[in-house]
Amino acid sequence: GTLKARAFRTACERVGMAREDADVLFRAGDLHNQGFMDFKNVMMLFLDLDSFHQDELVSLMRSALNRIRGPRANAAPEDTSVNVNVNADELDALLGQRPDPRMQRLLADIRTLLGPEETELTPDLLLRVLREDPFSQEKGLKA
Repeated sequence: GTLKARAFRTACERVGMAREDADVLFRAGDLHNQGFMDFKNVMMLFLDLDSFHQDELVSLMRSALNRIRGPRANAAPEDTSVNVNVNADELDALLGQRPDPRMQRLLADIRTLLGPEETELTPDLLLRVLREDPFSQEKGLKA
């Protein structure tokens, strides 16, 4: 099923959340501006990173990067020694084929965390983005 903005806003208001905050939260979860969220979108909003062990989070980030990279002929899925980094330039080129403004903005923001000569997205970098929210307006960019 899906959850539309009105139902989400109503539920948020019932528990005391301001309408404006509910709208901001809904827009954050509606990744593709479809006017609704599915189960995965809702779960993403309420994910508690502190409930995961560090090794589990790194494993999840490795899995996300593996999905982005696609299949590799020489690597067994269980082999954690294989480099799963994703080249930001290659990802940018892929995103350009099917533009998604939010993903392109996210990649541009993540690039600000990379040094001038760095182009690799790593599990540790993705985890840092999730944990620290370095792009928050209140915090400013943390390098």
